[in-house]
Amino acid sequence: MKHTLSVLLLLFAINAWSNNNPEFNDDPLLVTFYPAKDMVYDLHTQQVLREQAAWQNFVAAHGTWYVHFNEQNQKPHRAYGQPISTYGSTPAEQALNFVENYLGNFNIPTSDLQLTSTPEGRKYQYVNFRQTYQGLDILNSRLMVKLFNGQVIMFGADVFSDIELDTNPSLAEDGALAAALADITLPVTSTTVQGLSIIAVPTGYSNTYHLVYEVQVNTLSATGIPANYHTLVDAHTGEIMYRDNLVRHIDNCPTCAKKKKVLTMGMLNVSGNVSAEVYPIGPYEGTSTEGLPFLEINTGGDTFYTDIDGNFTTTVTGPSMATIPLSGLWSTVYTNNVTPSLNTNLVEGNNNVSYDGSANIKELSAYRSVNLIHEHMKQWMPANFTSLDYSMVTNIDVDGECNAFYDGTINFFDIGGGCNATSLIADVIYHEYGHGINDKYYQTQGEFFTNGAMGEGYADFWAISLTDNPHLGQGFYTDNEDGIRRYDEDPKVYPVDLVGEVHADGEIIMGAWYDTHLLMGADWDATLELFVEAYGGLQATTFNGNEGAAFVDVLLDALQADDDDGDISNGTPNDASIVDGFYMHGITLISNATLNHDDIEEHEANQDIDIVTGLILNFPFSQYLSQGSVFYRINGDTDWSSAPLELQSGIQYSATIPAQPEGTVVYYYLGLEDIYGHLSGIQPVGAELDDPNLPYVIVVGSSVILEHDFDFSEDLGFWQAGVAGDNSTTGDWEFDTPVGSFGTFGDLSTVVAPYEDHTPGAGEFCFVTENTVDPTAGIGTNDVDGGHTTLRSANIDLTEFSNPIVAYWRWYTNAPPSGANPGQDWWYVQVSDDGGDNWTFIEETRSQDIKWRRNAFRVQDYVDITDEFRMQFIASDSTHIGQYLDGGSLIEAALDDILVYEAGIEDNVEELAQQTFISVYPNPATDVLFVNIRSQQGEKVSIQLVDLTGKVVIDQRTKASAADSKHRIDLGDCSPGMYLLQVKAGDKLMSEKVTIRE
Repeated sequence: MKHTLSVLLLLFAINAWSNNNPEFNDDPLLVTFYPAKDMVYDLHTQQVLREQAAWQNFVAAHGTWYVHFNEQNQKPHRAYGQPISTYGSTPAEQALNFVENYLGNFNIPTSDLQLTSTPEGRKYQYVNFRQTYQGLDILNSRLMVKLFNGQVIMFGADVFSDIELDTNPSLAEDGALAAALADITLPVTSTTVQGLSIIAVPTGYSNTYHLVYEVQVNTLSATGIPANYHTLVDAHTGEIMYRDNLVRHIDNCPTCAKKKKVLTMGMLNVSGNVSAEVYPIGPYEGTSTEGLPFLEINTGGDTFYTDIDGNFTTTVTGPSMATIPLSGLWSTVYTNNVTPSLNTNLVEGNNNVSYDGSANIKELSAYRSVNLIHEHMKQWMPANFTSLDYSMVTNIDVDGECNAFYDGTINFFDIGGGCNATSLIADVIYHEYGHGINDKYYQTQGEFFTNGAMGEGYADFWAISLTDNPHLGQGFYTDNEDGIRRYDEDPKVYPVDLVGEVHADGEIIMGAWYDTHLLMGADWDATLELFVEAYGGLQATTFNGNEGAAFVDVLLDALQADDDDGDISNGTPNDASIVDGFYMHGITLISNATLNHDDIEEHEANQDIDIVTGLILNFPFSQYLSQGSVFYRINGDTDWSSAPLELQSGIQYSATIPAQPEGTVVYYYLGLEDIYGHLSGIQPVGAELDDPNLPYVIVVGSSVILEHDFDFSEDLGFWQAGVAGDNSTTGDWEFDTPVGSFGTFGDLSTVVAPYEDHTPGAGEFCFVTENTVDPTAGIGTNDVDGGHTTLRSANIDLTEFSNPIVAYWRWYTNAPPSGANPGQDWWYVQVSDDGGDNWTFIEETRSQDIKWRRNAFRVQDYVDITDEFRMQFIASDSTHIGQYLDGGSLIEAALDDILVYEAGIEDNVEELAQQTFISVYPNPATDVLFVNIRSQQGEKVSIQLVDLTGKVVIDQRTKASAADSKHRIDLGDCSPGMYLLQVKAGDKLMSEKVTIRE
C-alpha cells in the first residue's frame, strides 16, 4: 500500500469555475464532517476553557497571552502573546523544548509527533508537526510553533490525547472502493485505494476517531471536466466520512525545469524581439501587440529565452534558422496535444519576429498571461520556493464550455454556451495559476491545501493583486461585459453568507483582504508583503466545513505579519486597517477580555446598588468592544434589564442597579458586548445561556432567621437522603465531611468534587453525592452513575414569615475537562408547599459550576407560604444506550448552608428569632444529653433523636415554660455515631446535630 502522505502530496484541488454556472458550483457528491455553525467559536465554551487550570497556569507564568481553543480537544488552537524564550540549536529543537517545558498541562502527545516543515518568512519561523497513532497519520492533526527571533509568539495544538481506536480494519479494500463508488453516476475512468489514515471528527464538544481508507475515484463530467473524488471511507462501517473533488498530478517533470541561458551582449549577435497580437486583459478591452516573455528559441544548435518583454540576444553571430515553439520557461501551450511552433530565419543584429499566424490569439494570450502571473508570484514568494519554476502545461480549447480549471495543468475552454474562450481572459488564467501557487507551496511545507473556500479566495487574490481590478472575469460572457465575481460592492459577510460552496465562500476571505488593501492605502506592495508573510500560517489545511476557524487564523496571522516587535498586544503599524477590513466581512478575533468582580450577597433596602468591576481589555480586542453591561432581573421576573458599565478610573468600571425595597431578590451578571451584539467575558460564566448557570444573587433589606449549616445550626430539621424512585447505582447523597476528587491530586484547579464544606470557620459537614474512597483515587470514583439521586428536606413551617427568602450553597459538576459526554445531565432544585405532593422548579439546568455557588429565591414567587414547605435537590446521570459510555457522564454535587431570610427591620427579626430556641450539651455526648428549651408561649414540646437512616431512636413528650426548662435524655441504648435532635415546640421545629461517642 502507498503511504498516505506521499499520495496526498500528489493531489491537487480541482478548480472549475463551474460545471454549468460559472459563478456557483454546488456539487451534491461533496461530504464534510464539520457541522454548520452560526459562529466560529462558542464564546461560552471559550470562556470556560480559558478559566481552566491549564490556561490560567500558562498565563500566570508567561504574562499577556490570548487563546482561541479547539473546543473538541480542549487544547489551544491558536495561542499568542508576548515572546517566550526557548532554547535549541534549530527551530525544531526550540519548538519541541517549548512544548515539553511549557505545555505539560495541555497533555500534548509529543512521542507521536513527526516534523513536517519549518518554513521561514521575512519575520517569522514556523515549525509544523503532524501526529500519528500506531503508525498511521491523523489527517487533520497539526502542532504549530511560531518563532520570532528564536522566541515563541504563537502555538497551536490541534492534536489528540484521547484516541482509543481499533486500527485493524473491518472492511477490506474492495469494500471501501465499493462504498466510495456507490452514489457516483458519472463515468469512472480509474480508481485507487491508497491506504489507511485516521480522522478526528468533531462531535459536540469532543471528537470521535475514525479509521479511514483514502480512495480516489477519477471521473469525467458531461462538460469535460475531470474530477478525482478524494474519499475517506470508514474502514469499519463503510460510511463516507468526507469527500472532496481532487485530481491526480499529471507529471510536469518539475525536476526537468528549463535552464535559462545567460548571455553576453555583442554587436554581431543575433538578437531581437518576439511579439504577437494578444488580449492583454480580455475580449472586451481589445488587442495589442505585446512581447512574448521567456519564450524558447532554438537556433545555432543552442537554446535561448526571451526576457519579460520578449527581447532576446543569442551567441549566434551569423544568419541562422530558428525554431520557436510556443513554450518557454514557465508555460508550454497545447491545443489538442499539439504545441504551436514558428520556424523563421534570423539575421545578424536585431530581428523583430511576429508569432501571429503561427499560433492563434487564444494560445498566444494564454501563454503571455501564464508568464506574467509566474513573475508576479516570484517577486513576492520566498526565494527558496521554486516548485513552480518549470514550464506548466497550458491546455487550450479543452472539451466543454464556460469553464477553466486547474488539475496540475491549467485548462481553458473554447467559446460556446454563452461564454467566451476563457484563454482570452487574463485574470481567469491568473486565478487558475493561483491554485498552483497554493498547492505547490503547501506541498513544500509537507501539508495539503485542503479548504476549498480558502483556495478560491486566495486564487482570486493572486489574480486581483496583479490586475488591480476587483471585478474578476470580465469578458467571460458573450452577451455582456459582466464578470464572475467582484469585490468593490455587496461584501460577503461571515457567517450569514457562508453557503457551503467554495467560490461563494471564498469571496468572504478575499473580500477581507481586498478591503484591508484599500484601508491600507490601496498599496499592493504593502498588501502583498503582509499576505505572503501570513501565507506561511497554512490556515487552509483544515477540511471543508471549517472555514470560520481558517478565516480567524488568517486575521491573526495578518496582524502578526504587520507587527514589528513580536507582540501584537501593544498594537501593530496597520492594526486598525487590518481589523476593520476583516470586520467588514464578519471576521474577528475571540474576545479574551477579563472582568474581575466580587459579587454582592446582601444589600440595604431603598439604596442604589453599585456594581464595581475591573476590566482588562488590550488590543486587538479593544477594537471589537461595543460596551460592557450589568444585566439584572428582579424576583420572579424572567426579562433581563441592563445598566451600562462606565469607566471610573484606570481599569475600574461600575454600573448601578436601581434601589429596591426590602424583601427583594436581585439576580445579575456582567458581560461585554462586541460590535456584532455577541456577549463575551460573562461573569458568572454561562449565566446568559438559555440553559443557564446561576447568576449572582443579592438579597435586599432582609435578615437571616433560620440557618441550617449541618455543623452548628440545623433549624430546618431532618434531611432525607434518597427517596422512592431514585435509581442511581452509585453516587447517592450522603451526610459527611467532603473528601474531594481531583484530576491531579493536590492541584486544586483540577477539582471535580468539593474537598471542604462551605460553612465559614470550623464547619466540616455537608451533604455530598457519595465521597470518593480516597482523594488520590481517579475522578469518577463513586460519582453519580446510572440514574438520579434525591436529597429532600423535612416539612418547614413558614407561616410566621410574611416574605420568606431561601438561600443555599450548592456544587454541581457535569462537564469537567476530562469527563465523558459533558454537559448532558440535569441538576434540579424543586420546592413544594404541600409536603411534596407537587413540586415546582427553582433550578433546571445542565450548566455546571465546579465550585460552591449561592442561589436565593422568594418563596412566594414559586409556591404559597405554608407549614408544609419542602425542598429537594436532584443530581442525575442520564443513560442513553449506544452513545459513548452509554451516555454516562461524571456527576458530582453537594449542598450546604441553607438560610431563610425575612424582610423587615432588625427589631422585628429579633422578636421572631427569640420566640423559641434550644441549647444542647454536652455535644459530643457519651451516656447522657441535656436539652434546654425556651418558649414564650409555654407550648407542648416533643423531643426526638433520629439516626442517619431516619429512624427515631428516642421520642420524649413534655411541656416548656417561658423560662428555660432542662430535659435529660438517657443515651445508654444509642450506638456511637451521628444523630439529629429534633425539638418541636408548638408550630416551631428546631434541630441540632448530635455526636454520640463511646
